[in-house]
Amino acid sequence: MKRVTYILLFICCAGYINAQQASDYFPSQSGYKWRFIVTPLDSLNNEIETDRFFRQDSFALTTDYEGNIANLVLSKEGLEQTIDLQPYTDSLYLYFSGANGYEYFELGGLGEFLEFVDSLISFNNFTFVDFFASLEDWYSVYRFDENVNTEYSIFSVDTTVSNDSLDLSLRFEYLGERLEDDTIMTKIGNFACKRFLIQQGVSLLFGPFPVPVAYELDTVWVAEDNWIIQDIIPATDIDLSFIGIPAFFLPGLKTEIIDQPTAIKEPSTQLNNYSLYQNYPNPFNPSTKIEFRIAESGYVSLKIYDILGNEIATLLNDEKPAGAYQVEWNAEGFSSGMYFYELVAGKMKETRKMILMK
Repeated sequence: MKRVTYILLFICCAGYINAQQASDYFPSQSGYKWRFIVTPLDSLNNEIETDRFFRQDSFALTTDYEGNIANLVLSKEGLEQTIDLQPYTDSLYLYFSGANGYEYFELGGLGEFLEFVDSLISFNNFTFVDFFASLEDWYSVYRFDENVNTEYSIFSVDTTVSNDSLDLSLRFEYLGERLEDDTIMTKIGNFACKRFLIQQGVSLLFGPFPVPVAYELDTVWVAEDNWIIQDIIPATDIDLSFIGIPAFFLPGLKTEIIDQPTAIKEPSTQLNNYSLYQNYPNPFNPSTKIEFRIAESGYVSLKIYDILGNEIATLLNDEKPAGAYQVEWNAEGFSSGMYFYELVAGKMKETRKMILMK
């Protein structure tokens, strides 16, 4: 009996010691950069090579974000010849706990599509933008200890919307599934990967039976010490026939790593006394406040960019002494959507996103 107890104890301890940690799959130090080639896919998921573009990601820093110590990954897209000169225009926050990788869910690029849907049909006391904004939170997206080929719910929310002529029951879902491990060949070598299928979508509910309206299927390959090195989103069919709009599709995307991650430090990660804070309120209408802190005197610029990376406003462009500052941006005259603000102070450069909601 004692021998059996020892064996069981050994098995349990060995399992605990060898348990895969989600953080094992992310670079251990800030400063890493990844470069990808992104190929759009047509309605049949054929590659549109003439429309290829490049994406560069940067593990900028580790910071306190929405209650967790999170890793901030900045991202930008563009032509190969100019991408190094472009500002970062998007951001993603990640944190890891045990075998789970968490993402902070934000409207991001989805906001533009939701604004389009809101413009097509109006409901009483309901907009898709407001609804999804209410869901912004941390979610356990990547679960490395899940059973293979078993779907798990990241979140699922049912709601009813109505107007003078229509009542609809809708289900919004964010689903995950750990697929079988896979080894893939890339331009920089072969990688043994964990593979996940992440789904986001909406269904119409007829009693207990959901009928899909739009679901994005995102397959990602995650390599140890590298994070995501390949990502394929097939073309997404959108069926809005229930409100009299012909069906259409959103092009798919195939994203492949093409450069080995580098451990070159971003300037901002070496200057921890420099801080750019999240604007407040956020979302906002029509004005918001942006606070930042600089460690030494010097030239400071604070600029606003639209979703396409176009500079639309300069809030500050001057010499400033060390200290804390607050700047207000009044967006009267600008349309609802996602915007970015970029602070440049000496060698430090940092970008954050904000949402104007009118």
